[in-house]
Amino acid sequence: MKAVILAGGRGERLRPITDTRPKPLVPVLARPVMDYVLSLISHHGVTEAFVTTHYLAHQIKHRYGEEAFGMRLHYALEEEPLGTAGGVKRLEEALRGEEMFLVISGDALCDFDLGRAFAFHREKKADATVILSSVKTPLDYGVVLLDSFEKIFSFSEKPDWSETFSDQVNTGVYILSPRVLEKIPRDTPFDFAGDLFPRLLADGDALFGYKDEGYWCDIGLLPALYRCNRDLLRGKARTYVDPAGDLRPTVDGTGTYFVSRGASVEEGAEVGPDTVLSPGVVLAKGSRVSGSLLLERARLEEDAAAECAILCEDVHLAPGAAALPGSVLGAGSRLREGARAENGATLSPRTTLTAPPAFSRRSFAFTEEGIAEDGVPGVTRDGAERLGSAFAAFYGGDIGVFRAAASPGSSYFASAFAAGVQRGGRNARFFGAGDLSLAGFTAAHLRLPLVLVDGDGDRGLIRTFGKDGMPPLRREVLKLVRLAEENVTSQSGMGLLLPKEAPLEAYDAALCRELNYSRERLAVSLSGDWSERLLVSAVRCGVAAYHSRERHGLHGEVFPGGVKLFFDQERLAENEKLRLFLVRCALAEGRRFFTLPEDFPQIIRDEITAAGGRYETFALRHTNREEETARRDAARERWLFDPPFLAARALGRLRGLSDDAIRETFRGIPDVFVTELHFYPREENKAKLLTLAGENAGKEKKVRLVPGFYGIRIISEALSLEAALDQAFETRGKLNDIEKSIGEG
Repeated sequence: MKAVILAGGRGERLRPITDTRPKPLVPVLARPVMDYVLSLISHHGVTEAFVTTHYLAHQIKHRYGEEAFGMRLHYALEEEPLGTAGGVKRLEEALRGEEMFLVISGDALCDFDLGRAFAFHREKKADATVILSSVKTPLDYGVVLLDSFEKIFSFSEKPDWSETFSDQVNTGVYILSPRVLEKIPRDTPFDFAGDLFPRLLADGDALFGYKDEGYWCDIGLLPALYRCNRDLLRGKARTYVDPAGDLRPTVDGTGTYFVSRGASVEEGAEVGPDTVLSPGVVLAKGSRVSGSLLLERARLEEDAAAECAILCEDVHLAPGAAALPGSVLGAGSRLREGARAENGATLSPRTTLTAPPAFSRRSFAFTEEGIAEDGVPGVTRDGAERLGSAFAAFYGGDIGVFRAAASPGSSYFASAFAAGVQRGGRNARFFGAGDLSLAGFTAAHLRLPLVLVDGDGDRGLIRTFGKDGMPPLRREVLKLVRLAEENVTSQSGMGLLLPKEAPLEAYDAALCRELNYSRERLAVSLSGDWSERLLVSAVRCGVAAYHSRERHGLHGEVFPGGVKLFFDQERLAENEKLRLFLVRCALAEGRRFFTLPEDFPQIIRDEITAAGGRYETFALRHTNREEETARRDAARERWLFDPPFLAARALGRLRGLSDDAIRETFRGIPDVFVTELHFYPREENKAKLLTLAGENAGKEKKVRLVPGFYGIRIISEALSLEAALDQAFETRGKLNDIEKSIGEG
């Protein structure tokens, strides 16, 4: 049996540990994680392995040589990274004669029963088998969906909660038949999860998922590395290598810690549970360590302390120095007497601290409600400035800024964001007061990334729009978050704050195009928070429009949440019924292709397909899906999701109709009601809950589960409001019962 070990990654998210060593050589219980990988595959019959290398490749080859753990090893150096699959393609000739071969990451620790996985691959006559593992929070992995025959039908790579419908993730361990290598282009960057597997799905090849209940941990994040060490300390994983030291109980009996051969713990040093001491570590009398990972030759002098910290090789803590929880000290760093690495601080290699610095390691998340900072909705003024600099660095051009018209305090945070844009060396184009509709339209119209800043008090709410007027794609968000957390600044001077502009003319013209479907007269009264701009546009293009809260004659209410249409107190239609009316009009005119928001009601989708049409969907959120074409079309079809444009198009279709004709038009259209409830499970239960509920939710068209940063949205669709509410409450009850069953084990 042959295997390919992927060992070329840089391990950026493990810095500063990986500043001086490749990720496969990052230690777990004082052994490189790749030791555990090699011993596992050797135990399951692999006799020859090919190691793909790139970053610090010489360290890996020096460590293992040409034979290790009873296997012959060959090394394939990639001068330029070719992706996970591209590197394996170069080994095609060496693998061609095999029945199957194994691909495994050199930087993830597992104790999978590979023998059973090989048998599964043979039994299914699979072209490719992906070994899957169940995790509590799958956001940093590739989520996989299986059918009842264990065949894979969907991948979602590193999703956010809104795209997570399973707790089964891709572990990066694959069993492949050599013929699949023919589908990988030569000398071209190509990944298994992002490129090859979608191609196999599209071609109808036999792509299966094998669920293994064994232990698996990808150490690609610092918390995961810490957890992996702790799990091995507690015996949660089976390994096939001898420990490089001893497990010892703590003095107070609260747990165990690991002491490598060659580490020195002087009498009077205190070692707490979940601590790992690598070879050459020295703990002087009076030093204190708890819950920390100390790599080779780290040294703590008298009264120095490390709590839940990571100290890389050759780190030195002088008397009285302290590494506080969450801190990571790069190789060769020095904390002078009394110095402190504050909570969450990261020191680059060979950094010296002589006094407590003001570290501030912020975390940002782009949620469905706007940007959150440190897990709390909204951002501080400093956070707004950091985000402005991140936008400037990422987009590289002018950045637009709106402030929320309804919040006087929004100027405080908008000015901070604009200052950050300038600090990032770019121009901030200030548009003044606006709302979500105007901001999204302006971004798409000017092809300009921008933000809408809301908020009063001590936090501001920032909503983001890319150049297509939609929330940035998930891959863009990840880069923006990294830039904001690193607090990037410009190296080429300050940008400018450009004077206030007025994008209203283009916005009014777009609304007039919707209203001007017919040149016939129409009289309508309007009300609602978002009716003002529609009122101005309607008057400009010949509609007899006026503001009134009284529902005499034709009356429209326009709010951020949608549109309602009345005639003499009688409700004619709202939101989904209006959209169904407009879709029917388009179908009657011969239109057969639509670009729809992903949460569009099923009844409207069914009408399109029944008429011989088809549709694509796009997401009004930060999504992993590559939707550039659908999003570009959406910018021209704002009535699908933007209330003022929905109202304008509906009124445009009604121009020239008599009062009776207007009433009759909507009597022939069924009511469609969509209601929404929220369910807030415990974070560690969310992925498992979605997996257990996903089968029924996937089959049931009338109720959809939409996971998000702040819980799960239950969207219920029915022909009456009461039925929609009943379905939603029933589903929430089922979710509650499922979560209880998870808690009960």
